[in-house]
Amino acid sequence: MTVRKPMESRTGADFRMLRDKLEVSQQWVAGQVGVTKLTVLTWEDPHEFALPSRKAWDLLEGMWRQADEMADRLVGVAGEAAKAAEEEGRSPAMLLLPYWRNKADYLRSGRDGCMEVENLSTRMAQDRLAVLGMPCGITYAQPLPDA
Repeated sequence: MTVRKPMESRTGADFRMLRDKLEVSQQWVAGQVGVTKLTVLTWEDPHEFALPSRKAWDLLEGMWRQADEMADRLVGVAGEAAKAAEEEGRSPAMLLLPYWRNKADYLRSGRDGCMEVENLSTRMAQDRLAVLGMPCGITYAQPLPDA
């Protein structure tokens, strides 16, 4: 099995792009790795030569790998459903992928994970399914109703 990586190089621009893909703020990254927001800003500044810390790279790459694995599972489910539909002589139904609208909904859902990772996995799965020509769409994930 080939392990995919989000990128091969390690520039500040690479770090920024990965952070943007994950939709996490500089402040959030800073808090997670124990630095200031200014430090993260410096890592991403093309006029500075301060590379992101190993801890920061491990954080973002770990999140990316988790999203990648989740996207693979979503694509696998879609593939199995499409195969079953074809065996029954019908067209595959459109797969609706969940996307969290905001952090409040995610927290109310009681899910034990990371909204940013789940949303990235949805975007990755949508891209992969489009390449495969499989019908899919996006729907807002719904939190559990208040009791």
